[in-house]
Amino acid sequence: MSDFFPLIVDGSGTPAIKEIPSGDVLDLTGVTVKAITVDGVSSFSDGTAGAPSITNTGDTNCGLYFSAADTLAFTAGGVAQVTFADGVIAPVTTNDVDLGTSSLEFKDAYFDGTVTSDAFAGPLTGDVTGNLTGQVATAAQTNITSILATDLKIGEDDQTKVDFEDANQINFYADNTKRVTIDATGLTVNSGSLETASIDYTDGDNALNIEDGGTVAVVKNAKGTLTTDNDGSFDMSASNNFKCTPSGNFTLTFTNIVSQSGNILLVNSGGHTVAAHANTKVDASILATISTAGTYLVSYFSDGTNVYLTNSAIYT
Repeated sequence: MSDFFPLIVDGSGTPAIKEIPSGDVLDLTGVTVKAITVDGVSSFSDGTAGAPSITNTGDTNCGLYFSAADTLAFTAGGVAQVTFADGVIAPVTTNDVDLGTSSLEFKDAYFDGTVTSDAFAGPLTGDVTGNLTGQVATAAQTNITSILATDLKIGEDDQTKVDFEDANQINFYADNTKRVTIDATGLTVNSGSLETASIDYTDGDNALNIEDGGTVAVVKNAKGTLTTDNDGSFDMSASNNFKCTPSGNFTLTFTNIVSQSGNILLVNSGGHTVAAHANTKVDASILATISTAGTYLVSYFSDGTNVYLTNSAIYT
């Protein structure tokens, strides 16, 4: 077999190479091969980025070559672009190769692992079907204009957070307890107390100021609620000021007694007899006076245990 030469058969009018002795080199430079069938392994020289092993006649600096052991490289314009090795597709030069263009985009991408990027541009839309964890950014973000979701949570963890779990309502949690709620009616302290050195309730002129230590400063008038209670029993938790028009005899009584002061407008047009509960402190003449038919202003002051009364004369 060592003396074999290429066997050329011209039976069909088309030359065909049937056999080349092992180890021989057949130089086909300048020869156009119309079709070739290889039965076995074809070996190529390593090639280089400027002269790849596998290329075409019209663009010989673009193609594939073997840049290292177990590594296939792609070159374009004589410059190495991407390598393919066991378990990795990598650019030859960092930050040099784009994946797609602004007009030619890939469709879907599937990753099982970590995606690392210096930046993301354009809208990030769609749903996150898994957990989004980790630190979003270490620096202040100034380009975020809105974050909208029907059940959004923002916080340190699930125990300390701002929760938008309810429609038209913002809930503030601390230590896994809802502390404050803001809705269309205003701000509600659900648990604990509102504590600060100074609180200003204002429409621009500091109408009410609560200072550290409990001092309350009212710049304008202080308005209260007038509670009507005609049975002569006054619930201090309802109001400071009351109006009473009795329909029969009654005993002046106070419930839910706290340290509080206020007034009672007593319209005793029927001249009904007025008595006093044991915790209602009066002098000897008050009960006789206000039991007489007429209208009276009764002022009271409570020390948290007893309630002390004074009265006006009859109003004409």
